[in-house]
Amino acid sequence: MKKTISAIFAVAALTISAIASDLTMTFSVEQKRRPASKGKQHIEQNFQTARFSRTNNGSTRIDLLTDHTNSVAYQINHKKKTIQKIYRDDTKAQIELIRAGIEDGYLSDAAFVRAINRIFGNITEADIVLVRDGTETVANVEHERWKLSVGKVIYHIIADPSISRPRPIDGGGLIALLGMSPRTEGIFNKFAAEFLKIEGVPLRMEVHIMGRTVTYEVISIDDSPIPESVFELPSSYQVEDVGKIRLQRLEAAVEKRKQRNQKKQKR
Repeated sequence: MKKTISAIFAVAALTISAIASDLTMTFSVEQKRRPASKGKQHIEQNFQTARFSRTNNGSTRIDLLTDHTNSVAYQINHKKKTIQKIYRDDTKAQIELIRAGIEDGYLSDAAFVRAINRIFGNITEADIVLVRDGTETVANVEHERWKLSVGKVIYHIIADPSISRPRPIDGGGLIALLGMSPRTEGIFNKFAAEFLKIEGVPLRMEVHIMGRTVTYEVISIDDSPIPESVFELPSSYQVEDVGKIRLQRLEAAVEKRKQRNQKKQKR
């Protein structure tokens, strides 16, 4: 849970956008446990068009591809030669099942809330604050620097408002997922609202999270048209619809929990 949420928030800060032409960005990514330590580094490439977005990770060899037109995301594992796909509707159905179970009392959000608190602290909406934090020069150009505090997690972001993305940010799925508990919904709605106030594309971002520092820095930006082949799935890889599988398992688990809860109430 901790790794999943921290990774989502690190990536989320690289998806601010407005309407633009195709965009290819190459990032250097470094993770450090201590400020003076030598961090682990890798390169990520991000491709954006009006229909697709794709991030290639040269370290894990796991790429993420989203088809925004068909509302489906793919995780492409080049080591295992597998593709896991998840349709947005299946994710939405899972969230609705969990939220309904929490509200009706036959599911508990305690473990989920504890995981959130371990990462961000016992935060409220008042603990999510965005401020202008001076300026910094990147590639001989002075840019505004922002500081976004989300409880214990701190973002330092330098963005270029003259650069925009091919499609608007779509944080609805992320916010719904992290806000599936009524106790966390307002927090993540506030996070999204504050984050969207930062204009442009981040050129450099430093995230302080759970004792680690993760730094994203742009190496190159290219707005040339991206060939459709960049977004093609490997034809020889095994494809698994994990969204459907998880939804079916969750439906079965929720039904069992409902029946168990009804038996307890009759006693």
